[in-house]
Amino acid sequence: MISRIDKDSLITQIADIQREMHDEKTRQFVGSNQIVMKLSEMSSSTWDFSIHPHRAEQSFSEAGWNVVLVTAKAKNSNNLVADLAIRTSTKDALTRIIDIPLPPAQSNTKKWFVPVFGKRVVPILFKLQIIANDECDVSWEEYQG
Repeated sequence: MISRIDKDSLITQIADIQREMHDEKTRQFVGSNQIVMKLSEMSSSTWDFSIHPHRAEQSFSEAGWNVVLVTAKAKNSNNLVADLAIRTSTKDALTRIIDIPLPPAQSNTKKWFVPVFGKRVVPILFKLQIIANDECDVSWEEYQG
């Protein structure tokens, strides 16, 4: 709130507003200096793991599905901000990556639910990429539900 009584306060407030306006005009990459982990460092191989879409879609079809749970846990902080990108050996294996909400007590962890589709007899290979504000330990498992 602008004070009408104190001239020095008014001048200071105007200077603050001008500084904020100048900062908003300057282009900045949001969070670009905070990204720590970019590429999969789990293995030096082309692929991190494979999974078989062995669950049948229809009884007489070769098509199948499965689900992978991917978990990232921050190594150095209690507040992880992360996103997951996946490359697969099959073009149409993924339809979407679903972010699983976790309770506030697990703010250093991110978990994703990844449905996988393909032929039941052909394994699908995965390469994970985590974009995060901290180094992470990454694990995956086949969903058993």
